[in-house]
Amino acid sequence: MRLVRTAGAALLLLGLAGCVGISSEVPRYRVTTERPGDQVTVAGGDMVTFDITSEQGIGKAGFERVGPPPQGVTFRLRLKGLEEFSLKWGDQSVTVHYPSSGGPVPTVTPGDPLAMPVTVEAENPTAPLQDGYFVVEAPPAFIEDAPKQFRVEWIDFYR
Repeated sequence: MRLVRTAGAALLLLGLAGCVGISSEVPRYRVTTERPGDQVTVAGGDMVTFDITSEQGIGKAGFERVGPPPQGVTFRLRLKGLEEFSLKWGDQSVTVHYPSSGGPVPTVTPGDPLAMPVTVEAENPTAPLQDGYFVVEAPPAFIEDAPKQFRVEWIDFYR
């Protein structure tokens, strides 16, 4: 596994050196990916965004929170497609599908505490995306549980 350094980790080191004060309210994460070419960056304070890029389009990442939990979590996936995205924590697992033939396929009904909305931010939102990214919001149950550890898995296109 490969440890991905985040801006939060760099700021933490600067704060420890006395150069920058960091509020204890800012969530921080240790992130590991399993494949070369997969990268995750972390941004935000109370609302955290994980920005994921994947050269091969299929990947996994593990997360460990160090600090207080956020009030919201968004995953930004810079992929050409998003056939499947899974979020796993504790004994919970939620999967969403956004087939290249159309919009998201709901696996739970809206309003369900496990619902994970998916949107596309792109000039041309049809797959394969030439620009832009998929945005997946963590479900309310995930935010409420505030897990210290969780995993995500993604597949751009079924092969």
